[in-house]
Amino acid sequence: MARIQPASVAIECLRTWTEGDAASVRPLVHDDVTFEGPLGTARGADDYIAGLQRLAETVSKATVPEISWSRRSRQSSRMRRS
Repeated sequence: MARIQPASVAIECLRTWTEGDAASVRPLVHDDVTFEGPLGTARGADDYIAGLQRLAETVSKATVPEISWSRRSRQSSRMRRS
């Protein structure tokens, strides 16, 4: 089984709710999710999805910069922290 990359999940979540389809995010969200942010809080997946739906009504566009991750960048990062 292929490992799901967190960045892929985040990008898919962003894509679907900004297209007005927050319900499609639900399978990607754990039942016990919690969220605390400047615009509100959510406890549980249904509360989180309801918040996304409200946010989607106010957002016309969201942009995610290209994410680049390589084995070499992780190794370099570890070396700098050592």
